[in-house]
Amino acid sequence: MSDFPDPAIQSRIGAAARLQFVGAVLRSILLFGYQWIVARAYGTGPFGIMNLALSGYQTATALGRGAGDNVVLRGQRSSDRRSAFSAGVTLSLCAGTIAACGLAVSGILLSKGRAADPVAIAFLLVSVAVPAAAVLFPLGAGLQRDHRFLAYTTIVTLLDPFARVLFLAGVVLLGFHWLGSIAAITVSACCAAIAAAFLLRRELRVPPALQLRDGILPLLRYSGTTTLASALVHTGVLFIQLTILTLLGRGADTGVFAAASRLALLALWVQGAFSAPFLPLVARQLSDKDAEIDLDAIYGRVVSGVLWINGPFLVGLIVAAPAVLGLFGPSFSTGAMTLALLAVGQWANSATALAEDFLPLGNRAGLGLLNNLGAVVMVAVLGIPLAARFGVVGLAWASSGAIVLVNVVRSVQVRRLFAVALPMRTVLVAGAASAVVVLLLVRFTWARGDHPLLQLVFGGVAALLTAGSMWLFGSRADRLALVTLVRGTLKPST
Repeated sequence: MSDFPDPAIQSRIGAAARLQFVGAVLRSILLFGYQWIVARAYGTGPFGIMNLALSGYQTATALGRGAGDNVVLRGQRSSDRRSAFSAGVTLSLCAGTIAACGLAVSGILLSKGRAADPVAIAFLLVSVAVPAAAVLFPLGAGLQRDHRFLAYTTIVTLLDPFARVLFLAGVVLLGFHWLGSIAAITVSACCAAIAAAFLLRRELRVPPALQLRDGILPLLRYSGTTTLASALVHTGVLFIQLTILTLLGRGADTGVFAAASRLALLALWVQGAFSAPFLPLVARQLSDKDAEIDLDAIYGRVVSGVLWINGPFLVGLIVAAPAVLGLFGPSFSTGAMTLALLAVGQWANSATALAEDFLPLGNRAGLGLLNNLGAVVMVAVLGIPLAARFGVVGLAWASSGAIVLVNVVRSVQVRRLFAVALPMRTVLVAGAASAVVVLLLVRFTWARGDHPLLQLVFGGVAALLTAGSMWLFGSRADRLALVTLVRGTLKPST
């Protein structure tokens, strides 16, 4: 069994992995820039409301996605491709429209029926973008399935944040109300969906349908469980966290926690983007056992590639946490410990990489739902009392613990169900390198609170030391994963 059955596909995936890495880094910078501009231009109050609306929008989009992308990716047989694409797009459009209505109503409820309240208006603005953002998932999956990775990176990964920042810059320069920052989300999502639809205009000539070879009920069952599982842990958790702080009367901490959470979640973009080129191969092997694709090799390559980026990035983020948060404003620096704890949770997420994707692609969507539901319950049950006593730090402890635990459970399930093992040496080497550098530098760096520039420098040094240690003690396969990122050439691991 080989890593990749086709040399041409092997070459394209290697180039795509590098392309996606570059795209993910640029996307992270753009999203950070968007958050920074809103915080500096409008202050903590509007910043907190914007993030509440943004988290609601992301949750509604994850629900509205309807697993349309997974439906497209699972349609690997030539006879299923057209019907799978049509079903995926139709599913996401329908579910996205329903989710948009729910989001608009939830904004009015949060505003206690006051439709003119800024929260209600913010929720209404982002709800308009939900159908477009939801349908971008199956459209992007269509580009992935056809190995059109340059188009995927340009449209799905980069166009949305680029248009968002560009529109926001115009809003700020023209002196418009802070709600313009919410409108930027709507405009950018629609731009990305329209561009993706234009590239796939031939495929979209197929009549809308919700019918696959196995029938509509299995499709809806799969869609519901996969969508809810994804929404719960990826976007619903932040919405729940901010809601907990609001209900406990800690509204002033909402902006600080949102900034820390958004920074830590930048690692998720890198993880998702680097994994994207490999997902069609995973789906192909899980649906066709004769495909002769070595899932162990692919899983190891993805985990190693993600850790090469997110390991040093998250270590640098922890070491320079006060200065990084200080970029949003002086009052945000108090969330340094919160950012550090959330970054630990995202490190665990990076160390398991594709584990969550195996379950829905391997027809185990129900198990994925149970995993994520358990994580959300843990955040709520532990987060409420810990946040009541320790504030945002207590909530961060609960959140990080839930993320670590659910990823351990996922990795065990993938090992038992699909005989795909977590690359333990890769994880242990990266974990040891990260822990040692943090322990050596974090206390010294945080004590230099009056020198934020020096803290940023030490954060960069910490990232370089982490990467150097991973190279020094890593395996040959780990180094090859880094070569994939740098050169865009996917070489066999053996």
